[in-house]
Amino acid sequence: MKYVIDYGYGVAHLYTPSENWKDRFYDLANQCFGIRKSIATVSLISKEEAEPEQKLDGEYERLEHSGDVIVWNDKGEKIKSEWENK
Repeated sequence: MKYVIDYGYGVAHLYTPSENWKDRFYDLANQCFGIRKSIATVSLISKEEAEPEQKLDGEYERLEHSGDVIVWNDKGEKIKSEWENK
């Protein structure tokens, strides 16, 4: 599932199988240097059945914001950090 989220200072795309998008957004965004201190308010812009275009091996969840792409496996381990995008 793809959730498009307004976090006050930008828009993020969250890919997660969880229906609890808000808790997942907070949990994952708080692990990311580039977004964790930029969260003001959180509101859902849209929700759709979608997968990332270039899904990584072992990818379970993904957070995209401001050009950064962060990916976690099903154990909650980061398999791609925001530092690997540049």
